[in-house]
Amino acid sequence: MYDDFFWSTGMRAIRVGSNDANAGVFGPSYQAVLDSKNELYTIIDSAASEIYISSLYFESFMDEFFAVHGVDSADYEVANKTVTSKCNGADDFKSVFFLMGG
Repeated sequence: MYDDFFWSTGMRAIRVGSNDANAGVFGPSYQAVLDSKNELYTIIDSAASEIYISSLYFESFMDEFFAVHGVDSADYEVANKTVTSKCNGADDFKSVFFLMGG
């Protein structure tokens, strides 16, 4: 954890369906705040009932999430802070992994 005003740390990646730490990292963005290890500055709030993803990464995350589940990008929509999609017949969504630290 960082020594600042929040519960914060660096995040190496978000993965859908795999916790493989070597599967890549966040793409570069001049607006992103990265630490000395090239990890994305992340605030953790255990009281939040939702997960907030920066708009810098939201679209690519949703594309990856639905691709893993076999849902075409034309078959999901983001509107009014809600994501909806056609059912792909799967019983469950795969796990989402947040890779932080070691």
